[in-house]
Amino acid sequence: DINVVDPFRKALAAQDKQTQERELAVLTTGLREVNNMMQAQSASGFFLGEDRYSFADVALAPFWQRLDSVLQHHRGFQTPQDLARLHNWWVAVSSRPSFRRTMVSSQRLVSLPASGTFAWTRVTAEAE
Repeated sequence: DINVVDPFRKALAAQDKQTQERELAVLTTGLREVNNMMQAQSASGFFLGEDRYSFADVALAPFWQRLDSVLQHHRGFQTPQDLARLHNWWVAVSSRPSFRRTMVSSQRLVSLPASGTFAWTRVTAEAE
């Protein structure tokens, strides 16, 4: 979704505080839209609702982890707590053993530069 991915990228790339804040506000609006769309589908569980783990969850979980970890570390951004459906989704998907085995540590994600080459988009899970 352009109202999530694009402002995420721009907030990280921006060097001035005003642009960072503007892009984080756009991002927050986009996250509200995603939260509302998910809430209309189901009140809990995975992206499509309840226990329906889907390709949407598989595709979005790594991106969400990067967004949450990197923006919190580099820009002090916290996903608003009132986006309960989005938070509940993250709890559900990040609890899955299959995701936990392949997720990248937050420490590894935030150790990369916040701007420039965006190397953090190419980070892969550490081998166990």
